[in-house]
Amino acid sequence: MPRFEPLNECYDIPVTTILPLAQQLLDGLSFLHHNQVVHRDLKPDNVVIDHKRTRIYIIDFDLAELIEGDDDLDVGFTGSAGSTPPEVGQPDSPKESCYRMMPVDIWACGILLTYLAASSTDNDSPESCLLKNVADLMTNPDPSLRLDAPGALAMLLAKIRQNNIGMSPAIAPEGVVHAVQPAQIG
Repeated sequence: MPRFEPLNECYDIPVTTILPLAQQLLDGLSFLHHNQVVHRDLKPDNVVIDHKRTRIYIIDFDLAELIEGDDDLDVGFTGSAGSTPPEVGQPDSPKESCYRMMPVDIWACGILLTYLAASSTDNDSPESCLLKNVADLMTNPDPSLRLDAPGALAMLLAKIRQNNIGMSPAIAPEGVVHAVQPAQIG
């Protein structure tokens, strides 16, 4: 059995673990953006979960870029269809658009949160609904109105406390982006 599975191959994730996994994902994206790194290809294939369903990892940094200051502009389609926001356009579009890369990562992370909620054992649980609400704010069609990763993480934690939603004590989110060797992925 592989040690890690891509998110798109994970089904029936215990509902008690989806919030800690979401917290780790948001911590990871916050860490990347704080360090001026944009992933540019966040998608279910590029996020893996360990076989115990307690740790989530961002992988495949082939398209990642280190940005300098506020210069995170890009032109043309980059990423994967289905995980890119409207401003990026389509892979075969003759019109190349100009956009900021960090909001594109934020959109893709919102899609990943939606995917995580849908992969849980109870799609209608308070935990799943909370993730979907946060994801909606991260996937606003207007890039300037998207909730960034630190904001999404703060909102997630505040709603957990406010609604007394439990997080599994067996999982201790670390907020660290871990490296995973390709041979460990099933």
